[in-house]
Amino acid sequence: MSSFMKSLALGMWLLAHGLAFSQVGAGLWLSGVASQIDGDSWGGYEKVGFGVGGFAWYNFSEKVGLQTEISFGHRGSREVVEGFGQYALNFIDVPVLLRYRFWQAGNLGVSLETGPGVSFLLSARNGFKPNQVDNTEFFSRYNAEAHLGLSGNFGSAFTIFMRWSMGLNNLWAFTPRPWMTIHYFSLGVRVGFIHPD
Repeated sequence: MSSFMKSLALGMWLLAHGLAFSQVGAGLWLSGVASQIDGDSWGGYEKVGFGVGGFAWYNFSEKVGLQTEISFGHRGSREVVEGFGQYALNFIDVPVLLRYRFWQAGNLGVSLETGPGVSFLLSARNGFKPNQVDNTEFFSRYNAEAHLGLSGNFGSAFTIFMRWSMGLNNLWAFTPRPWMTIHYFSLGVRVGFIHPD
């Protein structure tokens, strides 16, 4: 079994294992993403993508909780002035977020969410269809990330969130190695199907 499959299996086990605790919730989420790659000389959050996946959380107290996610994400970088091309990258993402609820009024609450994550590159393509070229071999397969965001919950089942995420290592795998890191903004919704009463 490859290291990627072992890591994915471990993440899924942690997600499922948490459901044994009464203070755990779980569900699905969907987001829109605007991303760019620093170092490709294009700049601007012009690449539109998406993220979709599952999440689980554990409450340590009424204010503090831990949230993990496993998701598929599509992002990259897009040059719009000359129409030269774009990087289209697909990832499996596994962030681990500390959640602090700093405002609560009845069933409404606002939380700060921050923490590290790791992403596993599935594919990398360059250019516009139908002339895209597979460049996966030139990119690092494993990438560390940092996440910072806010979420607003409406009861235990529905949450709107926004998040800024930053790559921490070089996406480019071979020499010569320009420093290329990915940054992206996410705006989405989470729907909890399993949550404490």
